[in-house]
Amino acid sequence: MAADRKTSGESSVHQGADGRRHGYVSMGLKESGERDRRHVAALERACVARRVRELVGQRDPGIVLAGGRGLTVEQWMTLRLDTVASRKVRPSTLVGYRTCVDRISGHPSGTSASTGGIPSTWRASTRGRRSTVSPRRPRFSITA
Repeated sequence: MAADRKTSGESSVHQGADGRRHGYVSMGLKESGERDRRHVAALERACVARRVRELVGQRDPGIVLAGGRGLTVEQWMTLRLDTVASRKVRPSTLVGYRTCVDRISGHPSGTSASTGGIPSTWRASTRGRRSTVSPRRPRFSITA
């Protein structure tokens, strides 16, 4: 008889080829209809069992957090600008916010890190021309 077989939906813990213990918990179904299986790993069985119990403790009352990795700061700020700020602030303010996000992220929208932060459209429009930008003059003269 196969007495050690688990029923559908139960958690399982086993030792992998790498020597670590791996635990799997069925959390329900994803939005796509696939099974949502969470994985935990540790060197000791007791540690994996504790983590599995925590996941089961979240699953049973229905407190299931989204799996996978969370958003980066840049992704979250961009999402926030697109969904919330775009409806609550003036367009000119939104442009300023986007500029701040671009400065924080290190590369402006429409550019990549390999181009040094220069948009491809700007590089194409300035190709073959010399820069005619002159130094800025002070607005007020300071006299002693």
